[in-house]
Amino acid sequence: MQLHRQVDAADAVLEALRHVVEPHLGINVVDLGLVYAVHAAGETVRIELGVLMPQDVETAELEARVRRTLQARLPQFRRLDLLITRERMWHPGRMSEQARRWLGL
Repeated sequence: MQLHRQVDAADAVLEALRHVVEPHLGINVVDLGLVYAVHAAGETVRIELGVLMPQDVETAELEARVRRTLQARLPQFRRLDLLITRERMWHPGRMSEQARRWLGL
C-alpha cells in the first residue's frame, strides 16, 4: 500500500508540473521532457529537471516557477529538493506529441 501512495504522489507532482511553463518556449516542463525524476515521500518531494541547452544559465525563473506551483497546488509537500541539471543532454525526442505539434515539429 505504501508503494501505491508514493506512485500517486509522484503522479500528482507530475500533474502539478504541467502548470510550470518553461520561460523560453512557453510549453510546460513535462511535455517538453525536462522532468527527469520525481520522488515523493512523506512531506518531501525531490525533482530533477533538465534545461533545453547546457549553456542556459538562467534557471532562477524556472526554479521559482516550480516552487510557486508546488506550494500552491501541493502544499502537503513542505520540503522541495530541486536539482536543475545541465549534465544530461535534452533532445526533442523527449517531448510529448502535443509539444511537438505546438512547436510544429
